[in-house]
Amino acid sequence: MNPELFDKPPHGNSSTVTNPHQDCFYFQAADANATVALWIVVDDVDDAAGTVRYVQGSHRLGLREHDYAKNVAKEGNLHPELGPTGFKKHIVDYSGVDRDDERTAGHLEPGDVVVHYGGTIHS
Repeated sequence: MNPELFDKPPHGNSSTVTNPHQDCFYFQAADANATVALWIVVDDVDDAAGTVRYVQGSHRLGLREHDYAKNVAKEGNLHPELGPTGFKKHIVDYSGVDRDDERTAGHLEPGDVVVHYGGTIHS
């Protein structure tokens, strides 16, 4: 078990924007679907406040290539050792096909828990 905490305030800002990614990439998990992530909601969340979005069926397609978003490096947010701050790596070949398969988690209330496989693309 490897517990981690990620704090994303409601409505966020440029440092809390989460690009489409797979958690198993960040966790360096050998088996993407042997890894699960839990999001415990502490504030009301809806599409306007930035609820999580999933790419339907993406957990079945394996790990995709991730790299730093080009616009982030141009903005000067590059940390010398760690790269850009936050979840600034993204799926390199993310496309309109992926966007067509996006689904929102919908309105969530404090205490709700959302669970997904480490290989599920989400943002």
